[in-house]
Amino acid sequence: MGLWPLLPGFPTQPATPDCDCPPIANLQKTGETSSSISFTWEGPDAATGYKVWYVRGQSASGYSYPSGTSWEFAGLPPGEYTFYFTAVCGGSESSFIGIEDIIEY
Repeated sequence: MGLWPLLPGFPTQPATPDCDCPPIANLQKTGETSSSISFTWEGPDAATGYKVWYVRGQSASGYSYPSGTSWEFAGLPPGEYTFYFTAVCGGSESSFIGIEDIIEY
């Protein structure tokens, strides 16, 4: 993992884990093209959904809320990215996991 994003509205450090919402496990990259990247993970039993986002340079994506345990980030221009994933358990969230990757032509 690299530096945490320093962007308004996005986390600036790892969240303190909520005892009721364990973090995701076994996060894996499952595919990559010149403009997309996809991941899968295992969610905790208490998860009601997930929150995913990315940071590229000084720009961040909005949050997406998949209900399943996979997600594809599409329409990405080339560059260095950090992708973030957290489990949502009702009104609480787990700590998040960040993965750095480079999208190349």
